[in-house]
Parts: sequence; structure tokens; C-alpha cells
Amino acid sequence: MAARLLDLTGYPESDQIPEKFPLVVFDSDCILCSRSMRFLAWMDRRNIVRLTPAQGKLGEAIYQAMDMPIDNYETFLLVEQSLVWGKSDAILRMVYRLGWPWRALGLLRVIPRPVRDSVYTLVARHRYKIFGRRQACGLNQPSLSDKII
Repeated sequence: MAARLLDLTGYPESDQIPEKFPLVVFDSDCILCSRSMRFLAWMDRRNIVRLTPAQGKLGEAIYQAMDMPIDNYETFLLVEQSLVWGKSDAILRMVYRLGWPWRALGLLRVIPRPVRDSVYTLVARHRYKIFGRRQACGLNQPSLSDKII
């Protein structure tokens, strides 16, 4: 998904988006997603990432503003300075920000976006069957409280 401009005019949650940090919106019911976000938070040595569940008020506002369904989260979103990235672009941009050795994954950009996004979509559609589902966010650890919005 190419970058799209985020306009949260009229959404009271808009003041919760950090200006200087990238924000990742993820499916907190998905075990794969929650574990990936825990890993991302752990790898974020420079403390540059903020996370918010898609099922929360801010996450839902972002999905609605992007004209995306709020009951089917088939991509996590990366919000950077009013631009929203999804699918494989969001992953590659996020890992690039983590620095070495994760930055090397940026080489995957040579694979055409439709191919990368097809693989992303395939995993996303079957993630509950493969990895499972939980009813509560797996990121409610005190050590992550400064990263969760």
C-alpha cells in the first residue's frame, strides 16, 4: 500500500498521535501481531516507536479516516508525519528505522510491491487460523507502558 495522507480533522483522538515518533496501529486480537509488536518494542533500542491497538479509539479513528473497515484489520498501519503506510511497505519502513541489522531487510524493496503485498495479504488472511487469537492485547506489560498509546 503506497503512502496515503491521514486527515483526522474532526476526530478528537487526533491529538494522541505523536508528532516526532512513528506510530504503529496493529490488531491486538491477533497473537502474531501482538508478538510482532512486542518484538518491535524490544528491538527499539532508541525508543522511537509508539504502538496503538486497532481496536482502541485512536486505532479505530485512523482506520475510519483511511476509509478502512474497523472490523477487519488485514494490515497494520505505520503513521509517520501524517502519512500512512500499510502492508509490506509499513513493515519495511518500520524495520529500516530500527537500524542495523534490521535495516538490511530494506533490500526486500527490490521485490515488486504487488508480490510483497500478496504474500502479506495471504498471511494476514490466515493469521488467526495459523497463530491464534486472544481477546486482550498481549502488550499490557509495564515495561511497554511508555510505548502504548
